[in-house]
Amino acid sequence: MWKFIFKHFNKKIKKIKIQVCLECGYFLDKIPNLQIIAIAPNIYDSHSPYKRASIKSANNMWKFIVILLENIK
Repeated sequence: MWKFIFKHFNKKIKKIKIQVCLECGYFLDKIPNLQIIAIAPNIYDSHSPYKRASIKSANNMWKFIVILLENIK
């Protein structure tokens, strides 16, 4: 499945560690040893009046989630 996803988007997924997603932090505090993956479209000027998201990136996230759900066993 992952090879299909990589091929579909024509790029490798990057593993990065950043401080985002308040909900992820909440669940990590409550459930020891939980592993979390947070995904999101590209967001620019976060926490400002000019905050915006990339429509192309949001569409790619939607496709990714659909493929992921179709292949969960």
